[in-house]
Amino acid sequence: MRSETQRLIASNKVEGTPVYKRDGEQLGNVYNFMVDKYSGQVAYAVMSFGGFLGLRNVSTTLRQPAFEFKLGFPAFGLAG
Repeated sequence: MRSETQRLIASNKVEGTPVYKRDGEQLGNVYNFMVDKYSGQVAYAVMSFGGFLGLRNVSTTLRQPAFEFKLGFPAFGLAG
């Protein structure tokens, strides 16, 4: 089994990670992500937001390269 490296992160650590707008406002959290079976690359992340106690949550997709992992800050941000 391979462990995490400086470039790799375990999927269970990505799910639930906050997603922030460029101005620092939190949009939601990564619900899960979809991996292309042939290339092995992340095709897109599913972000959930809104709702209360899991009710009325809304989901949307964030395609690469629309988001990026913020090094030194355990979160994703919108690229740009």
